[in-house]
Amino acid sequence: MTEREEYERYGHLTRLGWDLHARGIAVSLVMPVAGDPVLEMLGKNGTELLIAAEVSA
Repeated sequence: MTEREEYERYGHLTRLGWDLHARGIAVSLVMPVAGDPVLEMLGKNGTELLIAAEVSA
């Protein structure tokens, strides 16, 4: 993955996180040391939901 693709992936997740936050949904952007960034949120029943971005060419 190129540096630009990594930047775009982070940007997509950040924008989605802000949009969800503006609608009252609590989310966290998780940036692991090894691996891809994900948005993390909890469902109403306590189920953890992880959202990853995919950048297409």
